[in-house]
Amino acid sequence: MTEIINDDSASFLRELAKLKKKHPEQYRRVYLALGKLEKKADSIQNLQYQPNGLKHFEGIWQYQIGDQRVIFHFNELGKIQYDKLFEKKQNKTPKRHIKTAKKRN
Repeated sequence: MTEIINDDSASFLRELAKLKKKHPEQYRRVYLALGKLEKKADSIQNLQYQPNGLKHFEGIWQYQIGDQRVIFHFNELGKIQYDKLFEKKQNKTPKRHIKTAKKRN
């Protein structure tokens, strides 16, 4: 899925593995949606394409896939760098998730 793996990506991949174990159907939906997102990365970064559930704020992006949220940013090579995967239970994204993503950006 992601071409560049570092410590931050490893954290995201652990979260993805937990989702796969607990909720295989949700994992499948997230995995397929992220694959489509990566194919359109250039268009998204240039603000030419914005699928439903995608929000851009404060230098980072949030993608809503069902109850799951993925926070990511674009690295210096223009590739998607995944920061956080979590199940959203409230209307507002927790500040700690935004802070973590900004720190990784």
